[in-house]
Amino acid sequence: MALAYHSGGTSFAAGSWSDAIGFADDATLIVESGQQSVTAGLDNSGLTNGIFYLHVRSGFTGQIGTAASPLLSKFRNTYTTKPNIILEGGTLYLSQTNTCNQILVLGGRLILVDGTCTLLEVRSGYVTRGATVTVTTLDAQGGETLDDADNATTLGTAHVGTGSAHFRGIVTTLNTYEGGRATYDYTGTPTTINLYGGRCNLLRGGATTVNGRRGVLDTSKATRDQTIATLNRWPRFIHEST
Repeated sequence: MALAYHSGGTSFAAGSWSDAIGFADDATLIVESGQQSVTAGLDNSGLTNGIFYLHVRSGFTGQIGTAASPLLSKFRNTYTTKPNIILEGGTLYLSQTNTCNQILVLGGRLILVDGTCTLLEVRSGYVTRGATVTVTTLDAQGGETLDDADNATTLGTAHVGTGSAHFRGIVTTLNTYEGGRATYDYTGTPTTINLYGGRCNLLRGGATTVNGRRGVLDTSKATRDQTIATLNRWPRFIHEST
């Protein structure tokens, strides 16, 4: 299906797109510009297979959806040529009705209200993960990523380098790299924390295993008693505990 461009206005209904169709199975959609709030035509959950991708470009500075009424869409989960969502500008409230293969955030604000994402890549901008959102892998190499509430929705593997991430839900494996800053603030315990550089602030939860190859593990601001079952230290690793 050819690209369709949003022609402006406050709706994502069919007539608001250059092909007069918009959201349809295998659609490729681009929002180029605008300052408006898009509040209508947001429920596109009835598709059979889902759209290929939605690209919100940096020229858009408005808002799509709200916390109470997000963009509700289905993505074709076998499409891997491009990310299912590319966000460069504006604010997008998003709820996925099936698994989204990849989300790429290059700017703007993404608020994940509900759904499942296999790979969430953050290069710039701001991302909030809601309490019922499942992310298999987070790759935060810029920008800021935040869990907006304590929750038990597991995040599988998180890579934090040159960006910052604040976790208030379970992370199975947390990796930090040079320039990265991760804060873990949840009662559930990560299985493994690997520090290859950067800083990990451990406020709650402890860890089963911490591998400190380089960088800083900071437990000096802990708000709860913690247990680190195994701490492996390399020469260029620092543990700040007081």
